[in-house]
Parts: sequence; structure tokens; C-alpha cells
Amino acid sequence: MRSALALPRIDLVLCTRCGVCVSLCPGHAVEMADEGPHFARPLDCTYCAECEATCPAGAIRCEYAIVWAEDPPSPGGDRCTTS
Repeated sequence: MRSALALPRIDLVLCTRCGVCVSLCPGHAVEMADEGPHFARPLDCTYCAECEATCPAGAIRCEYAIVWAEDPPSPGGDRCTTS
């Protein structure tokens, strides 16, 4: 199990409860509740951003963070060569 899940954020104030995110989620991770859509199966979310792209109210945001490796490998650095 992943220790921290990256999930799209759903703004329930902007959400109109139209259900587009629920019907188009390829992982079937989103379900509609009385208060609005929520991630009923967060481990099934592939973070494809389909919900963000199709939400007519703009209520879903997929946030991305760029993380730099501390010591990136050099090109071809994992190959062993002998002379």
C-alpha cells in the first residue's frame, strides 16, 4: 500500500453534482455521495486527469509536483564496461 496518495482535488463548492467525473473515471475510483463526488476507491485512481479535463464546472484539479532527483544517474551510467 502506498504511504501517501496523490489524488485530484474536488472543490465541492464549485461542483454541480452532474456526475460526469463518476461516469468517465476509467478506474471507477470516484462515486457520488449526498455531499458530492468523492474517491471511494483511491487506490484505483490512476491520476489520468480525465476527471479534471471533463468537469464542466472546473471543480476538479490535478496538482503535479516536479521533484528533482538528488543524484541523477549519468547517461549510460548503469552499464558495466571492461577494457
